[in-house]
Amino acid sequence: MQIEKDVVMPVKRSQVVYPYEDMEIGDSFKVDGGTLQAMCYQNRKWGKKLGRVYTARKSDDGVRVWRVS
Repeated sequence: MQIEKDVVMPVKRSQVVYPYEDMEIGDSFKVDGGTLQAMCYQNRKWGKKLGRVYTARKSDDGVRVWRVS
């Protein structure tokens, strides 16, 4: 393995902000091109943080997330 110097570190990806905090029971949002696995992770993370329950389902061109409680 070779050590390299003066290699520029890539800029951190911008973080996508989902509207979890603004959702009421029955509300949903669609993520175009998102994966079900990634959105299930986000649902668990935000659900735990906010004390809510979210669910996600695959749609034709992405993933839709609902607040269920």
